Amino acid sequence: MDKLEKRKHSRLAKFLYVQYTYFTKYNYLTKIFEAVTKDISTGGLSFSTKHFIPEKTKVSLLLSPKEVKQKTHGEVVWIHKSKKLFKNNEQYNVGLKFTQAKDIDEEKIARL
Repeated sequence: MDKLEKRKHSRLAKFLYVQYTYFTKYNYLTKIFEAVTKDISTGGLSFSTKHFIPEKTKVSLLLSPKEVKQKTHGEVVWIHKSKKLFKNNEQYNVGLKFTQAKDIDEEKIARL
């Protein structure tokens, strides 16, 4: 079975600027990181980052395309190391599910 077939929500390829932060396993709040989404749905999103985020980590997000800003929360479901484009340039693809479903709905995604 294909990954796409397992999803409850269809994904929309959308490149959005996102800022995120999370608590480490020692309960320290990280600084604010920046990334760009690859896709988004009412159930979650994926993005690329230089920073490894362990699975099951709770993440706070601020999606901010154009003038619309949307704050939400999620949990890392998967993380994969991507191919290096340059030496010493680690990149990770992160899959995140929203933990506050009311924050993101189809209408809000369309406006982003």
